[in-house]
Amino acid sequence: MERRGGFNGKRPFGNGVWQYPVYIGMIKEGIIEGKIDEDGCLEETDLEVADQLIGDYIEYIFSSR
Repeated sequence: MERRGGFNGKRPFGNGVWQYPVYIGMIKEGIIEGKIDEDGCLEETDLEVADQLIGDYIEYIFSSR
């Protein structure tokens, strides 16, 4: 699984890996498709879909104020 780093306009989530626990939670809740390995680590998912959903949720939260 690719680790993300660096900030730019196409990757507004910056560097760091905070999003991986979010991806795992989204998979466990059936929000996105993916695989989690036997150690509970992310094995496979569509990161573009997951990132778009996270961005949409953030936008929704701030636009509803």
